[in-house]
Amino acid sequence: MADLTFFYDNGKDRYVIVPPPPAYENVEKYQIKGVEATLTLQPLKNLALFGGVTYLESDPSDLPYAPEFTASAGLNWPFLKHFKLSLDCQ
Repeated sequence: MADLTFFYDNGKDRYVIVPPPPAYENVEKYQIKGVEATLTLQPLKNLALFGGVTYLESDPSDLPYAPEFTASAGLNWPFLKHFKLSLDCQ
């Protein structure tokens, strides 16, 4: 399964914590545009693998919690009768 998602966020009054010392800051106006692609494979009946990448373009460019690029991967593997292994990384 493959997914491709485009998104756009035009907001205001976003409160973020900025160090040092930790303090709140109001980002009066911001805009985030991005695209995310994910792929899920099931090579075996009880094994699912997934991966994804996200690209963001934000204004202001130093908007907290809005990295330009992220990647994630993981797996889900049910084994035995009552056990399931789930691993994720980002």
